[in-house]
Amino acid sequence: MTVFQILILIFIAVIIAKAIKRLIKKEISIVLFLGWIFFWVVIAVVDIYPEIINFLSNKLGIGRGVDLVIYVSIFVAFYMLFRIHVRQNKIERNLGEVVRKSAIGGKKK
Repeated sequence: MTVFQILILIFIAVIIAKAIKRLIKKEISIVLFLGWIFFWVVIAVVDIYPEIINFLSNKLGIGRGVDLVIYVSIFVAFYMLFRIHVRQNKIERNLGEVVRKSAIGGKKK
């Protein structure tokens, strides 16, 4: 195991410890916690057995494992940006509705 792999595992352990702390403080939901744990466990497995990525990339017809990681990362980033955009629009609509109702209610008094 290389020094870089060990550093990644230490980093993952710290993140998981922080996630556990946030779960105990009820700052995150159990669903979000389990999602993060799953994500970081997958990263740890790939860190320990990097040949998994090469195997998957070859099965998918992608030349190198690193290319697969980059493609998946870009797809996930764009999906997350889309979800954030949709959620932001919903919050803006709700806020506009609350302000409108508050303004109308204030004029009637």
